[in-house]
Amino acid sequence: MTLSEAFPTVPITRELVPQDSVSTIGPDHPAPYVNQWTFSVQRELLRNTLFEVTYVGQKGTRLQIVSHQLNQVPAQLPGPGNAQSRRPSPNLNSVAYPFKPVGNSTYHALQVEGEHRFPAGLNFLGWYSFGKSIDDSSGIFAFRTIGTLAIQDHYNLKGERAVSTFDRTHTAVVTGVYELPFGSGKRFASGNRILCAVVGGWQVNGILTLPTGVPLSMGTSQNLTGSLGGGSRPNRLRSGKPASDEPTIRRWFDVGAYAPPPQFQFGNTSRTESDVRGPGTARLDFSLFRNLRFNERLNLQIRAEAFNATNRVNFAGPNTTIGSPAAGTITSAGDARIIQLGVRLTF
Repeated sequence: MTLSEAFPTVPITRELVPQDSVSTIGPDHPAPYVNQWTFSVQRELLRNTLFEVTYVGQKGTRLQIVSHQLNQVPAQLPGPGNAQSRRPSPNLNSVAYPFKPVGNSTYHALQVEGEHRFPAGLNFLGWYSFGKSIDDSSGIFAFRTIGTLAIQDHYNLKGERAVSTFDRTHTAVVTGVYELPFGSGKRFASGNRILCAVVGGWQVNGILTLPTGVPLSMGTSQNLTGSLGGGSRPNRLRSGKPASDEPTIRRWFDVGAYAPPPQFQFGNTSRTESDVRGPGTARLDFSLFRNLRFNERLNLQIRAEAFNATNRVNFAGPNTTIGSPAAGTITSAGDARIIQLGVRLTF
C-alpha cells in the first residue's frame, strides 16, 4: 500500500463563501526543540549530609502558539466604519493558523538542594529554586495553561514576549521520611513476633511545598479595538502594586493603575505583569504507610494520606478584567483538606 492510498486526497465538498471561517497549516511546519544546559557542584559537608548547587538554563525554539489569526485588521487600519472591508481577505471571517511554530522561551534558575540521612531511618530533603521563565506563548490549551492565551496584536508577536504565565520566582520544597523503629530489623521489638505484627512496618512521610505567586495577566471587559481577531489589554498608568505591603482579597492590586485603552487602539500592558503577582501557596501533604510483608514477593501496604493536611486556605488569583466591578478581588481558593485511604498489594 502506498502513502497516497492510505491517506487519499479528500475533495472540497463546496466552494468558500463570504464570511466563512477557515484554518490552515503552512507548508513549512518545523518541529519545535529545546536546548538545556546545567552546571552543578555537589559536596558532602558532614557525614550523611549532601549539598548540591545547580545552575539550569533552557532555550525553547519554534514552540507552538495557540493560534495565529491571519485575517486580523492591520494595526494601523482600525477605526470607524466597516472593519470587515479592511481585513486582508475581506470575503472571509477568521483565517486561523493553529499551533504555529513561532514561539520562543528562555529559562534560567539557581537550584540548591540539601539532604541528610539519620541512622535511625529518618531522612530529610530540602530543595529551593530561584529562577525566571520568559516566553511569547505559555501554552496552547486553556485547560492546561495558567493565565491568558490570547494574543493582542497578531501583527506584533514580539509584543507578546513577557514573563511566562506560570513563572514562580521562588519555590521551596521540604520532604521528610521516617521509618518508625519498631519491628523486624529495627531498634525496638525486633525479636517479638507479636509486637512486630502490631507495631512493625510503619512509615511517616511529609511534603511541604512553598511556591510564590505567578504574574497576573490583565484584560478588559470590552474589546473596542475593532481589530476583528486581536485581543484587548488595558493601558498601564503606573505600577499595579497596592499602596499597602499587605494586599487583601478585596484589593489584591491597584485597579486604578490600569485603564481601558481608547477605542480602536491596543493597550500598552504586557502579556503578564512581572511585578504584580497572585498569591503564593503553602501546602503540607502528610501520609502514613503500613507495610505488611508476608514473604519476599508479597507485600500489602495500607495507606492513609492527607493533602493540604493543615487545611490552609490557598487563595486563587484575583479577577484581572479591568472595567469589571470585581477587578482586583479574589473570590475562590484551592482545595481544602482531602483525606484518602488506600490499600496496595505488590507481588
